[in-house]
Amino acid sequence: TGATIKTIQEVAPAMGKKLGVGELQVQPTAPTAPTAPSGMVSAGAAVVPDATTIKQALSVATPELQQAIASIPVDKVNLPTLQRHIEADTLPVPVRLTEGQATGDVVKLSNEQNRRGKDPVLAQRFNEQNGQLVENLGLIRDKAAPDVYGTKKIENSQGIIDAYKELDTKLNTGINADYQALRDAAGGQFPVDAPKLLQNVEAKLKKELLSNEAPKGQFSELQRLAKDQNMTFEDYLSLRRNLGDIARTSQDGNTRKAASYMIEELEKLPLQKQAAALKPLADKARASARARFQMLEKDPAMKAAVDDIVPADKFIDKFVINGVNKNVQTMVNNLGRDSEAHQHMAAGTVNWLRDKAGVIDEKSNFSQKQYNDALKKLDDVNNLQEIFNQEAASKLKTLGNVANYTQFQPRGTFVNNSNTLVGALAQQAKNAVGTTVEGGLNLAVPGLQLGTSVMEMRARRASEAETRKSLELGAGTKQSGKNKLSDLGK
Repeated sequence: TGATIKTIQEVAPAMGKKLGVGELQVQPTAPTAPTAPSGMVSAGAAVVPDATTIKQALSVATPELQQAIASIPVDKVNLPTLQRHIEADTLPVPVRLTEGQATGDVVKLSNEQNRRGKDPVLAQRFNEQNGQLVENLGLIRDKAAPDVYGTKKIENSQGIIDAYKELDTKLNTGINADYQALRDAAGGQFPVDAPKLLQNVEAKLKKELLSNEAPKGQFSELQRLAKDQNMTFEDYLSLRRNLGDIARTSQDGNTRKAASYMIEELEKLPLQKQAAALKPLADKARASARARFQMLEKDPAMKAAVDDIVPADKFIDKFVINGVNKNVQTMVNNLGRDSEAHQHMAAGTVNWLRDKAGVIDEKSNFSQKQYNDALKKLDDVNNLQEIFNQEAASKLKTLGNVANYTQFQPRGTFVNNSNTLVGALAQQAKNAVGTTVEGGLNLAVPGLQLGTSVMEMRARRASEAETRKSLELGAGTKQSGKNKLSDLGK
């Protein structure tokens, strides 16, 4: 926790008794930001459990989990195991881990998987977990994007494109209003001095030794407008837009520079002599137009949406999932954090994660590896925190952790993935039902059959007990013997 705290070994003697987890008087609180409890450590770390740390951890757990481990003495709590249970417990749909999954014990993990043919309740638990992972992904999406709808990326992409076009329409409306005010004040004419503009452009290019590098097409258009002394507002905007495209995309560096210098002079908006008094109106109009052009230049996604460059089926992949972090930040700033468009970014990304996890419908198998690989791709470039709010980003990471606990097979496991052993055990269990009567008759006859039946019964009961233990809520949280974390390092 970053502070000096008394461990339970110091606290308990003063209280005259040994505390249990249920005596910590935890006040459950609804988890908001990180789902992983404050003060917790990564599973597998060597830590000594103390009352403060456990109380913090349990504050976000469901009452069911709190009750399940309430009788465990604090100094007997396996903290990493408890952490895993709490992570799984704090998802929108709590996932109940088995003992092997919660402890990470390779032997328990392997035995649980291999017994699923003989003990159908294990198979049912694993199938239930898969369904919960799928369901949680959808619920996280709904919470991250409550005001928009879209179960496919293309729907969310179109939502972002439409938002950009609406934004650009509003900007253009404002720009047109500013220039209309300038035109009205000038008697209905656009009072730019085209010959003076050409003169300024030529002087600037000459000074920078780029006279021969100016984009010929647009320079010729400026010469024509200057000769006719008749530059309209529409001419001005088209010239600015075309030069902007050249300055951004030309393969020749000198041509890009020349276009940029032409834009600088264009934006100074030299007025005709008789319109000198209209400079304040001209400055306002120029500033609003400049703001839009700069926004388009700094936000590739906006440019693509406004100009219909990238189709909707590729938009989120290009600009959100594979977007450069600073560009994703720009998208969020321009569209508005937590706006519907920002929510479309989040929902579309969850739908992409859903596709990566192999989820086609609610009955699909959730692939933790593919999901976590995709999530890591976003997190590595800091896009996760831009696309999602803090709570959603944390829940997505928690979902990845829990999916890993339920599916990952660490080195040393001996899971029979070919299902030959699982199938054999299932058949053995089926045959046992058919021989129950015969086995019962053999009990009346002393000898081998009697002994065999008794041993089989004991083995079956032991197996059933082990399965029940594996499926208990909070299984593996109580540590014992040499595995006590408080003994580590002694």
